[in-house]
Amino acid sequence: MSWSVIVKKIQENQYKSKMFFIILAIAIVLAMIIWYFFVERVAKYDIEIKPSNNITFNSQIPQGFEPVDLYKEFYPQKNKLSLIYFYATWCDACRKNFEIINEIAREFQNTKLNFLALAIDKDLDPDSLQKHLQQYDNLYFKPIYLKSRDGFGEFVHRNNINYRGRIPYLALIDSNGQLVVSFSGIKSRKYLRKKIIENLYLK
Repeated sequence: MSWSVIVKKIQENQYKSKMFFIILAIAIVLAMIIWYFFVERVAKYDIEIKPSNNITFNSQIPQGFEPVDLYKEFYPQKNKLSLIYFYATWCDACRKNFEIINEIAREFQNTKLNFLALAIDKDLDPDSLQKHLQQYDNLYFKPIYLKSRDGFGEFVHRNNINYRGRIPYLALIDSNGQLVVSFSGIKSRKYLRKKIIENLYLK
């Protein structure tokens, strides 16, 4: 075997060894990324939440709130995270989102999550809202509605809520009255649950 052939084989072996270690390094990095995002990161959300009392509000007569009274009733509450949700009885997306919102209200019913779902239909009355909500088996949040739009814009602006008339709309507000999460449209229960846990337990 000539010297050139030997050198060539040595070079080939060195190249194969180098490629093996590069592939191994990439595999380790990928494994670490997968572990973080799909195991460790998920595990931190596996919080033991105080069991819900499963209190239902199906028989409760809906209550109307003026914006100024809504502020006094809802914001801010010490050591609590507040969730405010705007919906309307005529909104198809709100109907599709009902199960997610209702389940969040049930799961966190016995925690420091201050939950408020507000029907903001124009000229809504207690009977109409109650009739709308009766189509669902169980209602795990208090049925309330916006009694008047006078001052509603000020209420939204005062709380830095980025509401632009798009529903369904959801916002999370901390105990200092600071907006921490807001979005319009439908998000998965998993996404919403993570955001609540992050701000209720992991801060």
